Amino acid sequence: MATTAPITQNSRTQWAAAFNNLALAEAEDAAFTPGWWKAWQKCKAECDAIPHVALKPDPYAGHYQAVNTADSFYLAGARRDIKALDSGKMRYDPGTPGADEHVQLQREIVAAADERGLQIQAVRDRYDIDAADEKAEEIGDRICDLQTQLMQIPAPDLPALRWKLDHILELDHTG
Repeated sequence: MATTAPITQNSRTQWAAAFNNLALAEAEDAAFTPGWWKAWQKCKAECDAIPHVALKPDPYAGHYQAVNTADSFYLAGARRDIKALDSGKMRYDPGTPGADEHVQLQREIVAAADERGLQIQAVRDRYDIDAADEKAEEIGDRICDLQTQLMQIPAPDLPALRWKLDHILELDHTG
């Protein structure tokens, strides 16, 4: 049979302190999140508006439609191949039909993707969204840690027990 920790004045004090810290963190989140979300949505819309670059088809690689910076699979392969070629870990026979054009196209699509990435980062920098994202994550982590801490402290009274049950049901509902 499982034993439970006795309710002591210390657990009441721990609960009150942890619950107060959670309330403060939730208040900080409530004050921060609306402004962060609004900035994040504007930043995302501007980043999404930066067009992808489409180049000619790459029949050497089996692409009969234009290669595009939106094609993450092709782009990842191009980055890997260029890195391997430039480091001497891979080579190709320049006499192979289409090989020169294939390598040139890979270099062009990587350069285009890098340029688009710089444009996106400039937008993100203008909104200071990376720092805001870190703060949002830090607040969320703190709230989660405080909720976990509360769950580990014995409930000193019925309202505390109710909070724990509501928290469990909320976790079960949100998955």
